[in-house]
Amino acid sequence: MSKKLGLLLMALLMVLILASCAKTVDQSEVAGYADPAAERMLLAANVDDYAKYMETANDQLKAALPEAKCNETNKLIRDKIGTYVPGSKQIKNAARATQNGQKYMSVQYTAKYTDEPEEVTVLITFEDNDVHKVAGIFLSSPKLKK
Repeated sequence: MSKKLGLLLMALLMVLILASCAKTVDQSEVAGYADPAAERMLLAANVDDYAKYMETANDQLKAALPEAKCNETNKLIRDKIGTYVPGSKQIKNAARATQNGQKYMSVQYTAKYTDEPEEVTVLITFEDNDVHKVAGIFLSSPKLKK
């Protein structure tokens, strides 16, 4: 139950970030750092490559998602919707927000997965600074909601 609670809390944080005074930004402003980080994380999740998955993660995400928990979560996702189809993600929007004094950039993608006929929504939240560390990642699809 604790893994579901952790995922729920992470998802709630990202929703709050997007909803609380979020300001939409031009996709070209974030694509240079967000697209490679998103692709790397999604591909790493396919094969449980924790080092690559956490390469651009911030310390809070690393603490909240240790390797065993990360691999378990990735397996749950793969069991439901398969694996990410390389290069299939497409940026939909990006929004800047501040939460508890910390600035974030949330980037929403759609992506294809091998066992999910519908689009998968991928939401990645970055620290909005010069380093752009990943603060969270959340996936949603019809099969994942079941």
